[in-house]
Amino acid sequence: MGVGDTVNSRTVLMFMMHLGKNRYSGGGIMMFRYLIQRHGVGSNQKLKVESHRSREPRTRVQFLEIRAISLADVFWIPVNGETPKHRSWHTLTPIADDKLFLFGGLSADNIPLSDGWIYNVITNCWKQLTHLPKTRPRLWHTACLGKENEIMVFGGSKDDLLSLDTGHCNDLLIFQTQPYSLLRSCLDCIGKNAIVLESQISLLPPKLLQQVLKKITFWTAANHREEQRIQKEETENKYQWISSN
Repeated sequence: MGVGDTVNSRTVLMFMMHLGKNRYSGGGIMMFRYLIQRHGVGSNQKLKVESHRSREPRTRVQFLEIRAISLADVFWIPVNGETPKHRSWHTLTPIADDKLFLFGGLSADNIPLSDGWIYNVITNCWKQLTHLPKTRPRLWHTACLGKENEIMVFGGSKDDLLSLDTGHCNDLLIFQTQPYSLLRSCLDCIGKNAIVLESQISLLPPKLLQQVLKKITFWTAANHREEQRIQKEETENKYQWISSN
């Protein structure tokens, strides 16, 4: 059984097979898959494949693969080097013509993940972003690219929904994938320190002043949401401690 999408007057096939060798393309055997995401880059087609196979109600086997299929010779190419853990319910967001950003999901061990990886189409390799917070897991979330190549993640859950659900997440996570511009860095610095710089902000040129005021509003709201989140977590931890004792 195959699913086809036409790109540049050529057809890319995403195969879903139950058994047997893939007679339509080289590169070995492709196991049965579903929940497939596809991203077209140049003359090749990059595929991220999520796969779940279950014979028991609580048993799940997961795969995370990216394979490139060459539109010229229809041949599957495996990814080189270190790869992320197998997972599902994650996001894979294009951040450039040759890069994809992977975040979160649920591991094969039913553990919510908070790691982020960048897949480079040119080198056909993964690179993990080690500066991301380790305590903000997400699955079933959404992600999109901002104006300055930051990834914005919203919604979803931080729990294994098959065994525990404490509610959906409503905080916004923002991840940098490259350094901000000097102007952006300066505006953020002023916005975060508006109280200290209060007497000097009014001296700025009108056009720049408008941008600064927007940043002040943004960081005031962001700090307020962060304070609320911390208070909520402290309250939840307190109730959990009381109930366990």
